[in-house]
Amino acid sequence: MFGNKKNISLALIISMVLCMFLFSACEKKEKKDIKISRNGFFLDTFIDISLYDTTDEKLLDGCFEILKDIENKMSRHDKDSEISKINNKAGKSYTKVSDDVYYVIKKSLEFSNLSNGNFDITIGKLASLWNIGNKDAKVPSKEDIQEALKYINYKDIKIKENTNMVKLDKKDMIIDLGGIAKGYASDKIKNYLQSKNIKRAIINLGGNICVIGEKSNNTPWNIGIQNPFNNRGDYLGVLKVKNKSVITSGIYERFLEYKGKKYHHILSPFDGYPIQNELVSVSIISYDGIDCDALSTSLFALGKDKGLKLANELKNIDAIFVTKDKQIYLTDDIKDKFILNEDSFNVAN
Repeated sequence: MFGNKKNISLALIISMVLCMFLFSACEKKEKKDIKISRNGFFLDTFIDISLYDTTDEKLLDGCFEILKDIENKMSRHDKDSEISKINNKAGKSYTKVSDDVYYVIKKSLEFSNLSNGNFDITIGKLASLWNIGNKDAKVPSKEDIQEALKYINYKDIKIKENTNMVKLDKKDMIIDLGGIAKGYASDKIKNYLQSKNIKRAIINLGGNICVIGEKSNNTPWNIGIQNPFNNRGDYLGVLKVKNKSVITSGIYERFLEYKGKKYHHILSPFDGYPIQNELVSVSIISYDGIDCDALSTSLFALGKDKGLKLANELKNIDAIFVTKDKQIYLTDDIKDKFILNEDSFNVAN
């Protein structure tokens, strides 16, 4: 969910600094490395992009123009965005959208079908009701939740192939692309940089990581996997990757605490409450950020057993599941690329 840029908390600033520290800690920097970086705030999160072997600041300009364009098209909080135009015409008529928005919506529907509805971008009305992550977050009444659930059903999204036309069948339905747009943005930036012959880069969209190439000594990048029980910047293990995206969904950062109980932001489109299962986080590793973003939510919602089974069945997808009792479950192809460095956890499979 894309929020108001004015609601930038100290916690997010600390998170950004620690995310940047991750790469200086995990990566053995070469003295001869040439590097330029820039950070900002888009898509409701802090952004940090580092390019290696170049000093061309115009490339960073291009990256941030992409981010601004995607936010302008996909934020439901921007009254002029394409998503807002679709939402405003809900139950009435089709809206013609850009290739970007059409592609993301179409991919969203694929993940909804794949996850049996556990991933659903029509969750906007429910997300607004809870508003977790913003200062006016609250625990809604059961009656309000039941009312919001009436407007959640990805099957009520209608698209016209080859025309970029999109429609919501029911009035008052709300599309929210917060669970997939950052992954798509990282893919767009990656493709742009590769078209400009950039061989090494790190794209960090609020902890959603995409790496291009490998380190200067021809070894994989080291990406820290957050310890979900400790502060941001404390890592339970390291993942060695190149030319991959790594995106995590977890219950440990965005939550509402009310009467001694924590309510996290990953909401069930079926009962309207934060999803309750044995998991605290799911990290997805793949070539495409859009897949990682949607699947991290989908597999978290499915739970460990169903999620792990599906992840192992999908081509070019790896996953790390962390449970509440500190057990780690890895998909088959990632086991030789993950290094556990926290003794209180155990790799269970």
